[in-house]
Amino acid sequence: MEPRNIIPSIDDTPLAEGIFKIKSALRIELVNRTEMEALWNQLVKSYHYLGHNKTIGPRVKYLVWFNERPIAAISYNQASYRLGVRDTFIDWNDEERKKYLHHVLNNNRFLILPWVHVKNLASHLIALSIKHLKHDWPLLYGVEPYLLETFVDQDKYKGTCYRAANWHYVGETSGFGKVGITYQYHGNKKGVYLYPLKKNFKQLMGCTGRHKPPRVHNKSNKYLEMVSMQLQKNTWHEGILEEAKVPDIIDKLPEMFNNYISRFADCFKRAEPIANLYAYTRGLLSNLERKSVEPIALEFIDNPRGPRNLQNFMKNAQWDEEKAIKIYQEGLSERLSDDEGMLTVDESGFVKKGKNSVGVARQYCSSVGKVENSQVGVFVGYSGPKGYGLISAQLFMPEKWFGEDYAQRRQDCAVPDELTFRTKPQIGLDLIHKIEESGLFKAKWIGVDCLYGNSKEFLDAISDKYWYFADIHNNTQVWRTQPTFKVPEYKGRGPRPTKVTATTPTKHVSKIAEDG
Repeated sequence: MEPRNIIPSIDDTPLAEGIFKIKSALRIELVNRTEMEALWNQLVKSYHYLGHNKTIGPRVKYLVWFNERPIAAISYNQASYRLGVRDTFIDWNDEERKKYLHHVLNNNRFLILPWVHVKNLASHLIALSIKHLKHDWPLLYGVEPYLLETFVDQDKYKGTCYRAANWHYVGETSGFGKVGITYQYHGNKKGVYLYPLKKNFKQLMGCTGRHKPPRVHNKSNKYLEMVSMQLQKNTWHEGILEEAKVPDIIDKLPEMFNNYISRFADCFKRAEPIANLYAYTRGLLSNLERKSVEPIALEFIDNPRGPRNLQNFMKNAQWDEEKAIKIYQEGLSERLSDDEGMLTVDESGFVKKGKNSVGVARQYCSSVGKVENSQVGVFVGYSGPKGYGLISAQLFMPEKWFGEDYAQRRQDCAVPDELTFRTKPQIGLDLIHKIEESGLFKAKWIGVDCLYGNSKEFLDAISDKYWYFADIHNNTQVWRTQPTFKVPEYKGRGPRPTKVTATTPTKHVSKIAEDG
């Protein structure tokens, strides 16, 4: 949760004194979870070329002040899970990296405000921040750091300040980018700099060198291990725990995530798709602005072919869908099912930019409240005394998708040949019947909005075991008392009546609502 304070105006008067003149007036301040953290966030977001990404997990943020003026912002967090040139420099194996990686920290942000022009200030501030880091990190997190790393974009900077502060340049990252529909290595690789905080850091981290025979891993366990370590470096919304009012469970998140996803491992025949499942799920839970395949792969798969592999996984990977749904629903049922539970049927839309996603069309999108290029799904949720959750869902396919004009698009999107057009109430009813047949979710009520409430066929097909709350149009005609029906008497004119009609007059529901 962002600290709630009024951010002071920034004094952007140029500062161009010599380092020796201002050293005595410099002050570095740890701003984690203080009112000044919002100022740190604002400065980095506004003036650092990488911006500010909200994170949780171990981290420290420092503001540097000259008298009462902020002039720099620095932060450290957990190190990258896998980094070739660093791992070679340390000379550790996979098992050693897994065990001791938390002793390596990453200097992920270093900003000197653009109106500050003080020679040698950068290297001085790096050294000053390290001095405080060595004290603050063990105090905050109970772990002593042994080694620091940082990345320098060599197209923008030369890394001079790190070299001047005695950091070691050890090589480059293995950058890659998109070329057409494939992903290839490119030349914009970031320089990697390391700074040992302990001369004997290798011994402290138990490194015995690569001559040590590698430990044999079961393939699926290796992927679980990799994801567990990647989770240690979080990009989750940093205020989510406070907002949800739950205890601090950061250290338990990797194991919890692994335990949950591993329940679905038997739905796949090979280990590689499981790794992609981890990465994709991780991306959906992250704070990435775009949660499509490409940005997720670039962020969470340490492999130049990651985006291509994840695209192939999403399009071609085979798994037992029915088994996966059953595993999910059984777990949800154990936690939520109750005799007083309620099933809720509703739709939700997802805005899309292109036209090639399955089921995409210009249609009403409830998430933005207007007609928009989007995909729409029908969802069934569950709520009761024990909590709430999503039980089932199905994509709605607009009717025009079944015309000849969309034949090629259906083929490209692998739409099953046997699939035919169904309305949203028909889809919702089918989902309810399947849930009822499973016997997993006890329920007394069903709730729907007017799209389903105005469908007589939908309401008539609901099992008698449920009571329903259905939204209807305000001009719907209803009876306030049980009506009687008979054939009207002949009045001597025209054809004789033959149809049975109600003898009790109807009223608009809007009039009944006014009575309340």
